[in-house]
Amino acid sequence: MAPAQADNQTVRLYAMSAAILKQRGEYYKVLEQSQRGTLDITRWLAWFLVTMALSRESEQRNINRSPK
Repeated sequence: MAPAQADNQTVRLYAMSAAILKQRGEYYKVLEQSQRGTLDITRWLAWFLVTMALSRESEQRNINRSPK
């Protein structure tokens, strides 16, 4: 939610929820690992940032393919 709010735009050109749903098994695995032990969220944050980048790249490809 924070990255979406930081964009300061009314239209989002990517959907994190859709990207997370596609990879929900990995999401829950990384989230669970981050909640154990020291509560270090580094691995989860790295996963999230990669997923966000992939989501944005995917949407950019969709936009580029759209008829003009």
